Amino acid sequence: MSRSSRIWLCVIGSCVLGAACHKDPVDPMAGERKGPLVVADQPPLPEDPVAGKRSELQWKKHLQAEEIERQMIFDRNRLPEHRELITRIKDARERLDKPKTARELEKTREALAPALKELQSGIDAVDKWKNSSRILVDYDALMLALNDSYPAARLAAMGGKGDALSQARNSFDGHLRTMHTWLERLEKDQDEAFEEGEFE
Repeated sequence: MSRSSRIWLCVIGSCVLGAACHKDPVDPMAGERKGPLVVADQPPLPEDPVAGKRSELQWKKHLQAEEIERQMIFDRNRLPEHRELITRIKDARERLDKPKTARELEKTREALAPALKELQSGIDAVDKWKNSSRILVDYDALMLALNDSYPAARLAAMGGKGDALSQARNSFDGHLRTMHTWLERLEKDQDEAFEEGEFE
């Protein structure tokens, strides 16, 4: 064996011996950092149903408050339009209250049809997507009454059935009161927050 070969064998042997004897340093804190043993199928801690229900109720109230605030801002910015629409709705009902006979009522309904169509367009323009005004449901109820149930109640009253007209008027006035209360609240104080339960 040549001298150079013997030198390479010594170098290789030293490397192998060094690798075999090498050990990773021991970390004395490794055991403490691992923490307690966690079992994979360990059951979760029991929940408090009362606290959970209370938290859910608080969250619902929070969402309701945010929705009312959003509606207040939306309708407050459209107060003149709301006032005008309500005035036109009242005028339409007055026209339906004037006829004394069924024939006159029918003529009034025919003459009123274009005005009601324009009125509906005005309502649609106030809340284009129909998801922001708080009194939109009242508009819908009143327009349905003007187009159908209110003149039908007037006709029934002409035939001696006054109860239907009384119910129709009470329902109509109820929606108007709801709208008036809401708009009056918006005009009262723009910086005043609503009280809990005020609009439930």
